[in-house]
Amino acid sequence: MENVCRLERRLFGGKKIEDMSFGEFKSAFSKLLEDEHLDDDTKKIYKISLKKFFEFLVSEKFKAKRNTWSKILEFLEDVKIKETEPRIEPLSEEEFRKLYEAAEDIQLRAIISIAYECGPRAGELLTCKIGDVRLHENYAEILVSSKTGQEALLVVRSYGDLVNHLAHHPMKDDPEAPLWFIWRGGEFRPLTHSALNSRLKKLARKAGLKRQIRLHLFRHTAATEKAKFLTDREMCQYFRWSSRSSMPTRYAHLAGRDVKPKIFSYYTGEQIQHEQALRCWKCGQPVHHGVKYCSRCGAPVDQSKVVRTAVHVKEFEEAVQELQHKLDILLDCIVKPSLKEKDVRMILDLDEDISKITPGALAKILEKKNHVPDLVVIKDGEKISIESREEILNSDGRLYLYKAYMVGDRIVLEPLRNR
Repeated sequence: MENVCRLERRLFGGKKIEDMSFGEFKSAFSKLLEDEHLDDDTKKIYKISLKKFFEFLVSEKFKAKRNTWSKILEFLEDVKIKETEPRIEPLSEEEFRKLYEAAEDIQLRAIISIAYECGPRAGELLTCKIGDVRLHENYAEILVSSKTGQEALLVVRSYGDLVNHLAHHPMKDDPEAPLWFIWRGGEFRPLTHSALNSRLKKLARKAGLKRQIRLHLFRHTAATEKAKFLTDREMCQYFRWSSRSSMPTRYAHLAGRDVKPKIFSYYTGEQIQHEQALRCWKCGQPVHHGVKYCSRCGAPVDQSKVVRTAVHVKEFEEAVQELQHKLDILLDCIVKPSLKEKDVRMILDLDEDISKITPGALAKILEKKNHVPDLVVIKDGEKISIESREEILNSDGRLYLYKAYMVGDRIVLEPLRNR
């Protein structure tokens, strides 16, 4: 509503927008689009504000000018304002190092480290709980609720900072406790977006940085960096954008700026005067050109390979889960309904090693139990032995051929034929 009032004063001469005719509004708004003093982002904000205003007016019933408002709303929906690329300069590695070294608080170090690597949205990061963290051997996953659904942040570079934060978390054993917190009046509370930005502002002053540091700057930086080596599809997955998003293209354009000095040098013969010294992306140790692994921490010097591997591992795990789900459904369909409903006699918790049980040995076990089951389920504690086909000799001395099915957590052996 504030933007609508501003437009009434500055553009429409103080006349109320709802009292304007369609022609008056169209003429005035067209002048706004042609105004060179306003950037495209500002024009887009005004358009969105006006659309919401007229959507509200149209929703009001029994209004005399409802048809006019509907025409204005249709006009606004047809107006296209080009997207402008982000003008924010991403954080340099040196600026991040200064922030990281100035952060004496373990939690703040973990936050800026994860933000610099993964580029999470504020709503994704600050709503995480202890139970959302999945620690693996050399990387971690943090489950987040994003615009595209439940996703996971892949934490590689900042793995050590995350583990250190969890070790010192006052409620680390409570899976429902907030992952990021503040103490206010002696009370434990979740960290808010405003409180985090306030801490980042103080941290920037302490680090001697003149620019404004906010959480979104870390996301912009991470996307610009990852666009150098991730494909559009991988970018959408990594940053949790929809598959139709134009963001990968925009950041690929931004990342492309880094090649300009090299192209210029190639054609003019001039050397780049200030070649950035190589440092390990994980620990900061200086490394020589051509070296594949850091001498201090052993991490691969090429960060892109680590990120690509993490993304592909995640894709592989999801594919395996999907295949397992489909296999369970398939096996459940294969087993005849009559077998599911049949009274199955089971042999549970055998002391013998299942892998060493021969048909003859199993026949003796069955004989001792004084019954010959139609279906046999063999389970040894939590371990279940499964074979595609099994021959079992029953107590009558006849050899039966069985086919094995997984039903839930059980193995069901179905008799196929007599011999």
